[in-house]
Amino acid sequence: MDKKDFHVGQTVYLKVLPGSNVARYIDKTKPDEWIKERVVIKIGSKFITVAIDNENRGGEEKFNILSISTHRHDVEQNYKLYLTKELILEDQECENLYRKIKNAFSDWGE
Repeated sequence: MDKKDFHVGQTVYLKVLPGSNVARYIDKTKPDEWIKERVVIKIGSKFITVAIDNENRGGEEKFNILSISTHRHDVEQNYKLYLTKELILEDQECENLYRKIKNAFSDWGE
């Protein structure tokens, strides 16, 4: 993803990162709680700003454009930015497969 993929008013999707402050308040048994639909409110030279609160009460999250293009996230962030919900679901499936493979080849605990 690049800066040119985004525009003000666009609907984007945020995935709550495990271990973040926001993850504490999520019902872990509901997979849809990990995905939030939000709107891009500003695109600057360094950051893409997304409204966290859909009622426009002032909550926002900034995403570093360089981090987005390299598919990384800052340590302090609560969310990871995606263009579509399908990309989040693919990412979650990859994480599940990775975890299963890692556990199958791990000799720890035996």
